[in-house]
Formats: sequence, structure tokens, C-alpha cells
Amino acid sequence: MLLPILAQNFSLGFSQIGFIKAAYTSAMWLLEIPAGILSESLGERRLLVLGIMGSGIGFFAVSFTEGYYGILLALFVAGCGAAFQHSLCSSLISKSFGEPERRIALGSYNASGDIGKLAFTLVASLLLGIGVGWQNITLGYGLLAAAVALTIWILLSAKRAGKFMRRTGIQYQNIYRVGDPSEIIKNEAGDNHIVIMGASSKNPLMKFFKGSKPLKVMEVCPCPILIVK
Repeated sequence: MLLPILAQNFSLGFSQIGFIKAAYTSAMWLLEIPAGILSESLGERRLLVLGIMGSGIGFFAVSFTEGYYGILLALFVAGCGAAFQHSLCSSLISKSFGEPERRIALGSYNASGDIGKLAFTLVASLLLGIGVGWQNITLGYGLLAAAVALTIWILLSAKRAGKFMRRTGIQYQNIYRVGDPSEIIKNEAGDNHIVIMGASSKNPLMKFFKGSKPLKVMEVCPCPILIVK
């Protein structure tokens, strides 16, 4: 969908379009195996979010490029990010489902990718038909990728914490709220709970100027608070 539009707007030849497609595809090919190796030490969740963010940054950059080499570099970055998504999502799905459901989950994941491509093509075609510029479409795609990465980070963090509490026999409930974290924790905890938080990962200089969430929660919460590393 994107390549013919780029060819028309930048007067690109067939060989240039081929190099752009090759840059995106080769970036995925080069990094899919290293992504699997890195996930063993860095964790799938972090790399998956990083990859989706990288892909979003690449498409975000495409909307501001002014020539062939800018497009080449931007889509190479997008391909690098997409490489992390393919292999790591399959791994996460395999670990999350048992034997009977795993095949259905993996099949649904692969099918959703094709559905997503069709949906993007349809939406982009409709937007182009009503006069929306292609730069705005790629910009929106990049912002959407950033939002998806943030959502995955939040959901997988909650899921990992839930698995830990299940193994230790602790009853729990996932609650999602939007707003100031310290105020939300204060309102949810009341005065009859114990709040357990991880220590801030900010460096001391940043803590001095901007503070940290655990310390802010300690200031506003009337209940006991345990901060752990």
C-alpha cells in the first residue's frame, strides 16, 4: 500500500522501490534470530515493547522524510523493530497456553496479522480517498504502534505479577486506573492495606529534581508502605 504512494510522490524508480522493500525485509531477516537469543537474557516483554516502539518510530519518521535515502533509513528502522515482534510474540503465546489451546492461539495470532494488514490497507485507502495525506497516515500508524507498545508493557507487567502471586498462594485482583499513580494508590489502599512497591530505578540526580513514585506514595498514603528492590 505504501510503496506505490512513495514511488509516485518522490518519483522513485523500480530499482529504488525494490531497495526500499529489501531494506525493510532484510532488517527483519537479520534480527529475528538475534531477537530470540537476546530474549533469553533480557526478557521477551522488554524486547517486544522495544521492537514495537522501534517499528513505530520508523513509520513515524517516514512521514517527515524528504527523499529516497530518508525513506530507506526509516523503513530499515521499522523492519528492525518488526523483527522483534514476530519471534517473541510466538514464544509468549506458546508459554501462555497449554497444549490443546496453543495451536488455536498461534493460528489466531498468525491470522490476526493478515487481518491487520488488510484492515490497514482498507483504512488507508478510505483516508486517501477523502483527501487525508499519506504523511498523516504513516504518522498515525507510528503513534498507534507507540500506544500498543505501552499497552502491552502494562498488561504483561500485570500478568507477570499475577503469576508470581498465584505461585505463592496470594489472592489478588488486577485493577486498571488512569491518572496520578500516587493518588490512585492512596484511594485504592485506604488505611487498612499494606502497599508494596518496587524501588525507583531513577538515578539520584533525577530523584532529587523530579522525585520518585514510591516516595510520593509514602507522603500521601495513610497505610504502611514497603519498598523493595
